[in-house]
Amino acid sequence: MNEMVADGIITAAMYLSIILTGGCFSFLIKDYVKKQSYALWAGMAYAITMIVLKTVPYLLNNIAAYALGVLASTLVLCAFDRERMTVKLFLATTFYSIRWLVTSLEVSAVSLPFGSFVGYLNLKFNSVTLAFVLFVIQVLLDLALEVLMMLGVIILLNRYFKYKNYDMSAKECLMLCIPSICAVFGYCVKIMYRDVFHMQTGQEIDFYLGVYTPVAYVYYICSILSILVVIILFQEFKLRQEEQMSRVVLEMQMDDMRRSIARVEKNYGEIRALRHDMGNHIQILKGMMTAGDRQGTDEYMIRLEEAYQSVSPRIKTGNPVTDIILSEKCILAKEKDIRMDVDFHFPSDTKADAFDLGIILSNSVDNAMEAVDYDNPYISVYSKRRNHILLICVENSFAGCLTIDEETGLPKSKKKNENHGWGMVNMRNCAKKYYGDIDIEQKENRVIFCAMLSLK
Repeated sequence: MNEMVADGIITAAMYLSIILTGGCFSFLIKDYVKKQSYALWAGMAYAITMIVLKTVPYLLNNIAAYALGVLASTLVLCAFDRERMTVKLFLATTFYSIRWLVTSLEVSAVSLPFGSFVGYLNLKFNSVTLAFVLFVIQVLLDLALEVLMMLGVIILLNRYFKYKNYDMSAKECLMLCIPSICAVFGYCVKIMYRDVFHMQTGQEIDFYLGVYTPVAYVYYICSILSILVVIILFQEFKLRQEEQMSRVVLEMQMDDMRRSIARVEKNYGEIRALRHDMGNHIQILKGMMTAGDRQGTDEYMIRLEEAYQSVSPRIKTGNPVTDIILSEKCILAKEKDIRMDVDFHFPSDTKADAFDLGIILSNSVDNAMEAVDYDNPYISVYSKRRNHILLICVENSFAGCLTIDEETGLPKSKKKNENHGWGMVNMRNCAKKYYGDIDIEQKENRVIFCAMLSLK
């Protein structure tokens, strides 16, 4: 077989492998970036960098060259999307290790055994045509298996890594990167040991030490599995952490509800006391009117009205818990110069829990106050009901563009407060207790939050 033809086929396969590997990198990161075009550009940067390094005179070993390719693609990705840098570092490190592990696994498991089989056939039949055909088959088989195995590992990684929009901390990034770093380090030690053995003995360790290849084969599989296992454990840890944080925030909100109820009970006690003394007040007013003290009567009436207003909720919803919550929110809105309209009616003829509806109302109004447009500040709280379906809506003025998280269907928050965002989770949990859900949409310069509950 012509050596120039063979070299040409190997070179073409090498360039095609680089391009397909760049495509695999794009496929890995496409769900972690704002636009999929960013992932495409990063994959192209990887392919172009590797092709240039393969074309120029030999200056770097393969490990350093591929590291430079991944670095170039990551820099291009960061230039387009500067958010969540730790996630990008995790993806780049993981891809770099997967690339080496999969390639080495394919060589150990398929390429070397198949190459031995091809050599056996060439010795037996001694045919140039057959040797060429088998050579082409081996090159294509190596390329196809390498790409398919890499895609398989990436698909598993994307399936198990569910927090694609999560902005991980530096410590979490380090924890996730350690298996990949250790895998690459072990690979480098293996290559160094192989080269030193060849320099000292002049023999290939694969043929001299029969157990070397199977051990390497097991090492590659265990390294890939360790990467996936750490990702799965991370998901479980984050899930439990979220559940714990959600419970903590919910308990805090429940405590607020209990304090609100305590205030309601205190107010109702004062109202009962006021009613109890109403006979005395009437007698006093009669006496003042009989005496012709018009000014004193007016002043006494004003003080009596102020006493009643101070203990009576401003909002009447049909339930004392939602009364006090919305009344306090109206006072807070007034302090912030926000116009707040309320037309909410508690479904008292159902088994709806006032605590659940209170959590939805309290969190949704708080979110509306945070996002309100102060050029035209207003909040509108209202409810609609048809048969057993209750719709709770909170509308507020809004200047800007609402960014929705595709994974959760809820708005993305720019706040880094660890407790921020759990209100949304708790509202959704409350809605799901009644076989419903929450939804947020933007209509021009206003944002509308809706919680739908089935009270059947």
